[in-house]
Amino acid sequence: MTEESNIDFVGKMQSQRLTSLAEDCKAAQAKILADQKRFAKYGTNNPKLAALMESGQLIPAVELVRVKEVEARQAAAFEASVHSEQSHSRTRIPRSIVISPPIYTREPVDE
Repeated sequence: MTEESNIDFVGKMQSQRLTSLAEDCKAAQAKILADQKRFAKYGTNNPKLAALMESGQLIPAVELVRVKEVEARQAAAFEASVHSEQSHSRTRIPRSIVISPPIYTREPVDE
């Protein structure tokens, strides 16, 4: 360059296509809808967390609480059934095996 010029070559510029306002709005709306669907399914808008949840490497805390509640209900039902069974076995009348039924006969009455 000449000494009189105050323009220096820095490097090439990459041209970018300008988008219209309508295109920008459509892209933003599509991103919002994708985030809403992801949040409804996984409870997060973070795509990395959603990918981990989808692969099964990460379980949301809400799911852990739900599983814990189900396990607690199952344990309570099991305890109730054990208690009921023990109570039933205590109140049952033990019976011996009858080999043959008794035979009743009438004897003549002596007067």
